[in-house]
Amino acid sequence: MRFLLILTILFFIGGIPTLANEIVQDNNNGMIVRISEIEVYPEYLEEYLGYAREVAKDSIKNEKDVVSIYPMAVIKDNNLIRILEIYKNQDAYKKHIASLILENTKRELCIW
Repeated sequence: MRFLLILTILFFIGGIPTLANEIVQDNNNGMIVRISEIEVYPEYLEEYLGYAREVAKDSIKNEKDVVSIYPMAVIKDNNLIRILEIYKNQDAYKKHIASLILENTKRELCIW
């Protein structure tokens, strides 16, 4: 089960871009808006959402330039999670990804 959570995080951070649909917009103020869709096993949807919400909460709390991260289930499709992410600028996004990779690595080391 933990392997599936790690795989989900890889989707979340864009580590497997061919498997996740993604829209990125950089507006005039430099803010980055991302919308990602992640396909999950329906029986694990709530668990994945819970973990994604935990990561979002921690990111907003600990990373000052993360404006918002909002994971949600797609009502019409019980195996999709959509994540709206807003960052102050490109550097904030890069720092966020680096911090998730570090956290993911720590989790992997604890599991194995």
